[in-house]
Amino acid sequence: MLEQLPRLNGGEFLGLCALGLGLVAILGGITKAMVRHFRRTQLDEMEASLKMEMIQRGMSAGEIKQVLEAKMGGGRGDTPIDAANE
Repeated sequence: MLEQLPRLNGGEFLGLCALGLGLVAILGGITKAMVRHFRRTQLDEMEASLKMEMIQRGMSAGEIKQVLEAKMGGGRGDTPIDAANE
């Protein structure tokens, strides 16, 4: 197949490059969406386990709400675990 590359004219080669870049862009977008989904799932699982832990410790609904609101208002990169340790 590589022996066919020198036979391509400029327009054909440009089209082949455009197809390759398009494929890379599509695969990159799919990968980004998958990573975002798995990260969101991981954060949701961490938050659920934090809530369960707070319930098991006997925290009131108001205290749990306060911890979760502190987490939501925190800086970028905060996790549910970080909010519980504050």
